[in-house]
Amino acid sequence: MWSLADIGTKQPDSGTPWAVVTLGGVSLYGPESLWLDSAVERIRKAVEEAARERLLVVRKQFEKVARERIGEDVSERVLGAVIGRSLRLGITIVLPCLTINGHILRMYSHKDNVPEIRGKLALLDALLTEKTAISVEAGQSACFPGRGWETKFLARQLLSHLAYKGRAVFVDDDLFASPLPVIQDALRDHCK
Repeated sequence: MWSLADIGTKQPDSGTPWAVVTLGGVSLYGPESLWLDSAVERIRKAVEEAARERLLVVRKQFEKVARERIGEDVSERVLGAVIGRSLRLGITIVLPCLTINGHILRMYSHKDNVPEIRGKLALLDALLTEKTAISVEAGQSACFPGRGWETKFLARQLLSHLAYKGRAVFVDDDLFASPLPVIQDALRDHCK
């Protein structure tokens, strides 16, 4: 019987035509059409479960959890094609987060987590407006009162998303400020 490792992104040179499924711009080839469809479906389910499992997750961890759920070796290209399709269909979402170096870190989640993410972003935005600056730990306490494992990282990424959107600015790696006083000062200085 075939394994998921038999799915390829190139037509094999065996002389016999293989089944093909195209996900976005990537064609996946397998020995039989029904088997290929069910294999892609199995990978899709694992990807969606991995996205739903945590509020936000970085790509490498997302892929690792999906691979664990699949339980078989899957090429990076095949897994990437299935993740890409999930993103295009809006099942998996990306939350862009600005790093202190000005790079973008993409955090992944499932569409079912969007209301919770929006609620936490609104809470942090309100805190920034009220206090003008908050630490990552203060964000963690507000968003994740139980302060469980990885919640400080999640709070940092939520604040970093606000920085990406222009709703916060980095003071340093552990402190974010509201951009409103900075903008008001700039306007006041410009009008002099």
